[in-house]
Order: sequence, then C-alpha cells, then structure tokens
Amino acid sequence: MRAPHSLTLIPTLLPQGEGFEIPSPCGRGDGVRAGFRLVPSYMIFSAPPRLRGVLSVRSGQHRGFTLIELLLVLTLVALLASLVAPVVTNTIQHARESALKEDLFTLRKAIDDYYADTGAYPADLEVLAQKRYLRKIPADPMTDRRDTWILVRAEDAKGKDGGVIDVHSGSEEKGGDGVPYKEW
Repeated sequence: MRAPHSLTLIPTLLPQGEGFEIPSPCGRGDGVRAGFRLVPSYMIFSAPPRLRGVLSVRSGQHRGFTLIELLLVLTLVALLASLVAPVVTNTIQHARESALKEDLFTLRKAIDDYYADTGAYPADLEVLAQKRYLRKIPADPMTDRRDTWILVRAEDAKGKDGGVIDVHSGSEEKGGDGVPYKEW
C-alpha cells in the first residue's frame, strides 16, 4: 500500500484578486499578483515527458550514470589529455632552449668583458663570479647542474693554457633544430 502524498505550500503567480501584489521594479503599478497554493508534493517535481526519466525524484530511486556513460566521458578526457600533452612538453623544451641561449649569451659577454678589462681570459668561470662579472654561475638548463659547462680554452703563443674563451652546454641531447646543445 502506498503512503498518501503530503501537501506543500509553494509560491505561485495567482489570478487577479487573489494573493498580494508584487510591485513593478519600475514603479508603474503593473506588478504581478503572487501568493501560495497547497499542492500535492508529487506535482512539484513533475517534468515534461522527455525529461521524466532523468528528473524523477521518487523515494529510494535515484538515477545515476551508467557504466557506458562513465567510460565514454573517461575516454574523451583521455583523448583530450593525449592531444594536450605533446604541446605542453614541446613548450617546456622550448623554454629550456631559450634559457640556454640566454645563459650562453650572458656567460660569453662576461668572458668578453673580463678580457676587455684585464687583457687576459679568466682561468675558469668561478673567476667571473669572484670578480663580480656575474652574480653566480648559472646552471646549465639542459642538465640542471653548474659543473657541466664545457669550457673552450685559449692557448697562448707558447702553447700554455690562456684561459676560458668560450663555453658550451654539457648536454648530449640535440636541440629542436637538430644541432647538439654542446655545439651551440
């Protein structure tokens, strides 16, 4: 045996002469009449026939997502993630290459400035930091280490070490243009 439906008060628009008037926001007196009606609770949740199965709210029966629907959504999310992942990784690699170019330019400029001031090349990169040509030696963006820079040394007329004249990355990888980073 089914339980009887309860009655509920719901706000509603009423015909002329019932309820109370809600004034127009413009103040023209063309407001609407509103009030409350007693209706059975099952009428509150009634939906158009095409939505009845989706919006049904019967006691103890809740419609959830089916396994097929969940799998479809997960497949679409995985597809979108697979399309976005290469773009993100390429962007990160491009940023690392840009950082390498900037660091190489800064190190080479500091070496040139040192040579212009002293007439000799620095013995190693730490001299540039000690003499304040650089705040600190930057880490190689491709290896994330400071000690992997490849130093190109000058030889004086007697064949002795004349100091550092150039610097390259210590990475074995190739850049986006196909040239190894150690040749940049």
